[in-house]
Amino acid sequence: MSNSHPHLEEPQRSLEGGLQGSRDGPEPSFKATLRFASRDEGAEQIDVLGLRRHALVRVDPAAWATLLADRPDLAGVPILAGWAEAGWPLIVRRFSPGEDRARVPLGLPLPPALGKRRVGVLLPVDVLAPCPAPSLAEARTAAPLAWHSTLDALVALGARHGLVPRPFGALLWQALTGLPYLTSTSDLDLLWPLAGLLPDTFLDALATLAAAAPMVIDGEIVLADGGGVQWREWHGAGAGSVLVKYRDRLEMRSAGLSPSLPEGLVPSNPLIPRCCEAASKEGSRDHGDIGSPPSGLRFAEHLRMRAGMGEIEASLLCEVASPERTPP
Repeated sequence: MSNSHPHLEEPQRSLEGGLQGSRDGPEPSFKATLRFASRDEGAEQIDVLGLRRHALVRVDPAAWATLLADRPDLAGVPILAGWAEAGWPLIVRRFSPGEDRARVPLGLPLPPALGKRRVGVLLPVDVLAPCPAPSLAEARTAAPLAWHSTLDALVALGARHGLVPRPFGALLWQALTGLPYLTSTSDLDLLWPLAGLLPDTFLDALATLAAAAPMVIDGEIVLADGGGVQWREWHGAGAGSVLVKYRDRLEMRSAGLSPSLPEGLVPSNPLIPRCCEAASKEGSRDHGDIGSPPSGLRFAEHLRMRAGMGEIEASLLCEVASPERTPP
């Protein structure tokens, strides 16, 4: 399927002027209270150990200003100065090798007009507040008209299987900020959170819908324990194994598509973190599916390489937080 979507309308928002501390930026299309609430205003406490990949959090504007002052590599980047003041969130990403595990790994992508840069940061939990994530139905108004019938079909597909999809990637950020993240080549990235077992007909139905969609439909099935499995990989795994991604680790598990399995996936061997870290430090930056190993390469070696490449998530491709370790 082509990755080009010629019927996608041009974004209506302009980045001219950015935010730069102003409250006059575009309003988010997702109708939710996004502004930071301090602890004495009764904000919900964040459980740092319970934070999962793709969770959204807001940052205290004063803490955000302090962080930017300590990051000369971010000086002058449009829209960043007013990001927290606007109440716009950051997304929880995977830890990169060597990052402080006592802090929360976060990131945000800049719009394509600003070069698609992915900004990664680490922040203490006490400057963060939870931010509600929109469902796909709630984010629909931010999508191009050419997508609407497919989005409606995806929402209906989820309803038939007891699932509520939510977007990440370009649609999420455009819905939350009103800034022009969607382009004519944008994919639709979705999370499908599971409360229990994976419905046994869901992946086939999703694949059928994706084959007829005007955009590439990507994303993950999110297990009840927070692990994420790329849905196309799970659909094609059969009796094989799939990669499960967590905020702090990667695991290989048997696909276990039978709905009679108690956890939906049968645990297999966890990936060795040092192998993942070593592969990542080698500079790998391919964020595709695991796929099949090239001829002559043992599967274990292929797996370690691909796991390392996934250290910075495909959903965000965040840069490493420290300027001196920012990838090219």
